[in-house]
Amino acid sequence: MKKKLLAIALIASLTAGSALQAKKKAEKPADKRWYTTQTIMPEKPITDPKKLNKQIRNVNRKVRKTVQKRNRYIADRTRAANKGDQKTVNEFTDKIRHKNTKIVKHIALLRMYTLRLAAIKAAEIKKDKAKKDKPKKAKKKKAKKVKTKREKTVKTKKSK
Repeated sequence: MKKKLLAIALIASLTAGSALQAKKKAEKPADKRWYTTQTIMPEKPITDPKKLNKQIRNVNRKVRKTVQKRNRYIADRTRAANKGDQKTVNEFTDKIRHKNTKIVKHIALLRMYTLRLAAIKAAEIKKDKAKKDKPKKAKKKKAKKVKTKREKTVKTKKSK
């Protein structure tokens, strides 16, 4: 009887714990989740176009690599399914799910960087256009000083 009660208490505590965890996860504010900009973005946003281009290249590479790995996992999962090994199928399914979330995260980053770069480029173009369209001020020509007859003939002292 005592063992039965202990077992029931143990099961109840375990389920309560997992329920509490689930509740905490649900109550977590949105900005703490991985897909929001706050955790992804550094404190100061990058505004230098060269650095932005570098970041875009890096993220593109990460997406490519992650997709390759995910495809490898899919192939391995198919092989395991054909053999009838359910345990490895489940493992690969989890890995694939993880890679998918990573890809989504990277694509969100990529979109953000490309939009920022486009905005910077547009601002530069706008600035250049405003510079070109600005009418140039006509420079005033200085009036030439008319020399008098006295000024024209420079007096030189005769050396003794």
